[in-house]
Amino acid sequence: MRFANLSILYLIASSSVTWSHASYAQTIAQDTFKHILDDYNQSGFLSAQVDSNSYDETNDILTATNFTINFAFKWDESNNWLAMFPPTPIPLSTNEPQEPQKEDGAFLALNVTYKAPKISYKGLKDTSGSGYTFEHFQSDNAEITINLQSHEAQSNQTTHITMQGSQILSDGSFPFMGKFVADPAKPFTSFLAYLRPVLMKSKIGESITPVQKGIHKLSNGEVFQRETHGPITIRDIADGKIGSITQAYQTGETNNRAHFPDDLKPEELEAFPTKISYHIDEINYQNLDIGAIWSLFDPGMPKFDGYKEALNAGSVGPINTQGENGFELSIAAIDQKNIKVKQPETYLLRELEAALPQLKASNELDRETNRNLTKAYFALLSSISLERIEAGPIKALDLTQTKNNQEPREINLEKLLLTNLNADGMEEFSLNALSFKAKPNAQASLGKFAITNLKFPNHEDLTALFLKEEAGTAPPTPEEIAKAFPPQLEIGLEDLAFEDNKGSKITAKDIELAVKTAGLTIPAHLRIEADQLTLSRAMLTHPLAQSLMNQLNMNELTLNQSIEMNWDAQKETYSLDPLIIDLPQIAKLSGAIGFGGIKRAYLANPDRAAQAMATASILPSDLNLENQGGLSALINLAGLMSGLSSDQMQAIVPAQVQTMLAAYTTATFAKHVSAQISTFMQNPQSLQIALAPTSPIPMAQILGVLATGPQILPEILKIDVKVNDL
Repeated sequence: MRFANLSILYLIASSSVTWSHASYAQTIAQDTFKHILDDYNQSGFLSAQVDSNSYDETNDILTATNFTINFAFKWDESNNWLAMFPPTPIPLSTNEPQEPQKEDGAFLALNVTYKAPKISYKGLKDTSGSGYTFEHFQSDNAEITINLQSHEAQSNQTTHITMQGSQILSDGSFPFMGKFVADPAKPFTSFLAYLRPVLMKSKIGESITPVQKGIHKLSNGEVFQRETHGPITIRDIADGKIGSITQAYQTGETNNRAHFPDDLKPEELEAFPTKISYHIDEINYQNLDIGAIWSLFDPGMPKFDGYKEALNAGSVGPINTQGENGFELSIAAIDQKNIKVKQPETYLLRELEAALPQLKASNELDRETNRNLTKAYFALLSSISLERIEAGPIKALDLTQTKNNQEPREINLEKLLLTNLNADGMEEFSLNALSFKAKPNAQASLGKFAITNLKFPNHEDLTALFLKEEAGTAPPTPEEIAKAFPPQLEIGLEDLAFEDNKGSKITAKDIELAVKTAGLTIPAHLRIEADQLTLSRAMLTHPLAQSLMNQLNMNELTLNQSIEMNWDAQKETYSLDPLIIDLPQIAKLSGAIGFGGIKRAYLANPDRAAQAMATASILPSDLNLENQGGLSALINLAGLMSGLSSDQMQAIVPAQVQTMLAAYTTATFAKHVSAQISTFMQNPQSLQIALAPTSPIPMAQILGVLATGPQILPEILKIDVKVNDL
């Protein structure tokens, strides 16, 4: 009997302890949940409530019914648009979205409401009043309504999103937000500072969002877009970073007619597809640092040196889009790799806050404030670095031609590539294997088009040009304008082919353009290359070109070209070398030309080019013209333009050359050149003109010789003319 009594006492004591632990857990969970709701409601932005909540002691699960949270915000303009800053939250006594009242002034109102019939927390605990944790969170069949309204009624719209199942979060930890108190002097950065702990201290092991369906409506209730987002899985959220984001798929349909003006004519409506739909198979992102991206705008973020990776890798696609009776577009994949950011030297939002008092007072900014804003803008742009974006293959079909029983126009692109884009410039932007078909009218193809080795202009130079143009005190100088252009750029295309049904045809194996301006108006380096650029006769519409093609019995014209100009800053020389213009079956011009004493100031400002006469000098140069089957025809064509026959040209041109040279050279030299030209006119095989001075000849000396004794000019410059000697 005594043993039995002891057992009963033990059971009573055990039950009491168990009940006490359960009651304590219930108190923790419900007190924490109350703290969560209170935190929302006193934030100044949010209003939250539930109908009821209950606690399952056995499974440590708190359940709440009809959970509603509302975000309502309104910007109101009275006399100046900047009077809307800082914006004022709308105090709500209900969780239903409030419709803004019609007002005379400009306004923008945003209302976002989240509703869930049931939510539950497992293992919900308060972390010493600073935040809360949970093992498992579940929200069933939630709905989100977004209402956007402004003084422009046509832009008003409502979005309604429904979740087809349960949203589940595991291993979560969130800080309490506290009340936001806007600093009128820092409306933007104070808001970022308020949200910063939520971003950096929130943790979630895994988040799974079910299928979501969205409907977008205009103010008149007409649906203009529907969307479906497949399940979204997010893993490893901590310290402002996300391990991965995966969305299974995404589809949508847009009703274009909902946006069209009522007065459009039927034929105008037919020019646009009635509906546009799209489907994205999958979206993946790996290793995102949201905190690093946040640091581009928030000056209060912890400082770090150099670049920090914001996205390791991302992929989207395949993507398919259709416009009803209009077009089809497909993109096999879009891949992104290694996006990095660094903290800007000066923050745009901070400079904008500093400018607010001036803007509120007069809507104008002084020069220094403009400079600071412009500098901060460029600092933001230069704080982002991208290693690679690649998209393709891409295919587009224009289906409007099918109405006329014609094949659809088709564009195919194997690959679009962007690499190493950063503050300094861009390594490459290219389109690879591009083709266009519009049978029977035209078709074209391009092996590759690329912009490479692009260097961006100096931000200080851009800022100075912007401020000078805004001030309007004096027009920018040519040098200031030149500094606003990229100092280095290369453009190239390979394997070009175009043909239409009118006989027009263009082909090219390779075309290249390379420019280095070095901030100069006249480029310090310029290279133009053309390899087998061929135009059909139908492309050459000028009567003289047609006449030449007739004489040569040619159906196409081919050009090979290599021209390179270089300025040597140390030697102060400017050279044109090589100079090659090759027209197969017609003629080839080649040579090299050089000048010394060309100072930077002359290239920076063309207005000072005349000053080059004081320092410039002539360097050894030569020009060579070689017959490739068409020089005689060119000479005859020149005669026709002058109204002269071939025989008349052969007699008159040498005499004109001799007469012209006689005024500047010796009679012997003029006669020698005339004889050479006469030989060339009768049998045009080659013509060479060379300058071979033993040392650079100053332009000032040349001008002096021309004024006092021009006859010695050929001797000074060592001029030589040779015919049919190549």
